[in-house]
Amino acid sequence: MDKLMEQVLLVFCNTSSEGEAKKIARALLEDELCACVNISLTQSLYRWDGELVEEIEWLLKIKTTARHYPQLERKIKAVHSYELPEIIAVEISHGLAEYLQWVMDT
Repeated sequence: MDKLMEQVLLVFCNTSSEGEAKKIARALLEDELCACVNISLTQSLYRWDGELVEEIEWLLKIKTTARHYPQLERKIKAVHSYELPEIIAVEISHGLAEYLQWVMDT
């Protein structure tokens, strides 16, 4: 696996509102912890406290690097309103080299 691609991550995080999603995205970008954040509306179904929950959430797709991940996770937890926010990072195994380089350089 290419060293560049090992270090680029896609982080997923859901929020309860568009405002909160934008607040988190801006905080991450202002602290230079990511290159880009996409925000989209999504429908979530999950179990919480023994109950089935169905609600509309706002999904953040955050492009960052492994070296920024620890700080990024701390920042999301500090700003997020959820008791247990979803913060899931996936390594990017393939992608346009120039785009991945841009993420690395940001």
